[in-house]
Amino acid sequence: GFEGLTIEFGKNAPPLKVFEQSSFPVLLKIRNNGANNIENNKGVLTIGREKDYVSKIRFERNSRLVIDPNFDNKVNFSLDGKTLINTKGDELIIYFDADTGRLEPQSEQKNSVMTANLCYPYHTNLSTTICIDPDVVGLKPGQKVCQVKDLTFSSGQGAPVAITRIEEQIIPIDPETVKPQFLIFIENKGRGNPVDIKSYENVCGKADLSNQPANQKNNIWNVAYVRAFASGNEQLVCCPNKEGQCRDDSTN
Repeated sequence: GFEGLTIEFGKNAPPLKVFEQSSFPVLLKIRNNGANNIENNKGVLTIGREKDYVSKIRFERNSRLVIDPNFDNKVNFSLDGKTLINTKGDELIIYFDADTGRLEPQSEQKNSVMTANLCYPYHTNLSTTICIDPDVVGLKPGQKVCQVKDLTFSSGQGAPVAITRIEEQIIPIDPETVKPQFLIFIENKGRGNPVDIKSYENVCGKADLSNQPANQKNNIWNVAYVRAFASGNEQLVCCPNKEGQCRDDSTN
């Protein structure tokens, strides 16, 4: 599949209508529909609201949550993904109370929007078999053991960012040597936005990005790192750091 974490509000929590200067319940269901685990409380949930109309949020204590004392609208969590035993993935229920503020004297009612945002690290794993044809020009007699062809992956790898296609080309170097080349197609099949792994928590509101230069803010969006290996753990593709060496965090 192509899903990672999904989230939904509970039925009638929050209710459609609330009174000013009162409190109301909110229930959220988060499920990990992908193949990767969210470990070490690296999942981030933030609640967006208009503070003039929803003044306070109080998360209910839960052994599976880490509540940030510096942010009343943010919690961290862990959530296991799908396995052969747990084919539906793990689910987390989060409950909190919210307080409403006062309306303006001239207003009888006000429509206010509340949003729930998820930020989390995730990775895509694909293992496949390819054909290396040492006689690409067809000079040697006999039947070939395999055929070089493009590979398509329409079912996904259990993550929103998916490898959808690999195109292979065998380039002859000399009569005895060939060089395979691969073109890997990667697509965002999910409904979220990929961000640089180093900044994913900041995107969900842990830090203020407004003072950062525009080029730095833009560079964190639509980013994914790729590593590719051949048999024998030979690395073919990596994400280099400033020194031109392969980064350790390029598995995301």
